[in-house]
Amino acid sequence: MVYTDRQPNTLDQISQRSALLPDYLQQEVLDFVEFLVAKSRHSFMPKTDVTTQRIAGLHRGKVHIAEDFNEPLSIMSVSS
Repeated sequence: MVYTDRQPNTLDQISQRSALLPDYLQQEVLDFVEFLVAKSRHSFMPKTDVTTQRIAGLHRGKVHIAEDFNEPLSIMSVSS
């Protein structure tokens, strides 16, 4: 390690400290960095247009709610 007057930046610190780790932990550091890269790319992706007007009744007739929908479930009944 060469000592200079300049302060090491974050990337230098990561490199220096991870070099002290065993290989399997260096692999874990790499996996974590790749996870963070993927996460940061995902969070900066443009969002889809959420201002699109919804259409009322678009699925009318495609959903059926049972007549006893609001009745208590038989498994929920308390036996005395």
